[in-house]
Amino acid sequence: MNTFTASPVFGVALTVMFYAAGLQLQKKLKWAHPLVSTCVGLMLTVKLLHIPLENYAVGGDMVTYLLGPAVVALGVPMYKNGKKLRKAAVPLSVAIGVGSAVGMITAGACAALMGASPEFIASAVPKSVTTPIAMEIARELHGFPEIAAAMALVAGIIGNLAGPEILRFCGVKHDLAMGAAMGTSSHGFGTARLLKEHDLQASTASLAMAVAGMTVSVLAMMVPWFLRMVAGRGWHGI
Repeated sequence: MNTFTASPVFGVALTVMFYAAGLQLQKKLKWAHPLVSTCVGLMLTVKLLHIPLENYAVGGDMVTYLLGPAVVALGVPMYKNGKKLRKAAVPLSVAIGVGSAVGMITAGACAALMGASPEFIASAVPKSVTTPIAMEIARELHGFPEIAAAMALVAGIIGNLAGPEILRFCGVKHDLAMGAAMGTSSHGFGTARLLKEHDLQASTASLAMAVAGMTVSVLAMMVPWFLRMVAGRGWHGI
């Protein structure tokens, strides 16, 4: 059994199987997001069958690796609307930069006020960027890549499920603004939602996701200073 579960085929096949089942479930229950049902199914299987996480990760990491090429593929809609995006380069740059900084500050500050450890704070800061980048940032900051991945997943799912509705409720209607907000806060999951609905919004979200990833990576260099400030002021929660 241990030899079987340690095979890369096991992790990949198990992930694909649960995701396919999640897609079928969503047809009957619209609120049941396939990513959530896939995660729940995988966790229950690993727990109930006593499968070592290291065994599943042999194949699961291969699926994670494919996130990179998937993100690159999102450049296609961005290329299609390149002229419109270039004309709005300045306002988009400001919006994405400010949005990235605000996302990091709010995540880090909330974690600090709730008494989280420095490692957890470092893991929460990159929550709005795509999972591979969030994990690498957390690793470089001596945080927990697994927590960073989980928080990025939650941020993406929330954006995918209700992002456009929340933004419209707040009065955001412009296509470029909608795309910039979704790409900056909900990375690939939010962009995937827009791909089904509006081409220009999806193009803007693709650009925002890429720029936000670079911006957060640069701003992450200030996180150690923030952690030292938190430790110096003795914030131990609310």
